[in-house]
Amino acid sequence: MITGCLMVPGDNDIGDEIERLSTAVKSNPNNFDLWRRLGRVHQDNSEYQEAIEAFSQALKIKPGNADIIRKIEECERDLKYVSSLGD
Repeated sequence: MITGCLMVPGDNDIGDEIERLSTAVKSNPNNFDLWRRLGRVHQDNSEYQEAIEAFSQALKIKPGNADIIRKIEECERDLKYVSSLGD
């Protein structure tokens, strides 16, 4: 049986992971993988602005990284869509 695989927005496991990664990037601000992971967790939690900020930090470390550029574009698109729902 597989447990703990389904994460929903606001899930405590996601919150714990965000907290761990946020602490880790403070100690290791030049760690590309930590910023990328933090961005992905925020994105998975529909926290698109926070994801964009984390991915942007990763992009500063590895400028031109196609995966990160694509992730930022996805988050910008999703943020725009979610914002349009409130109009």
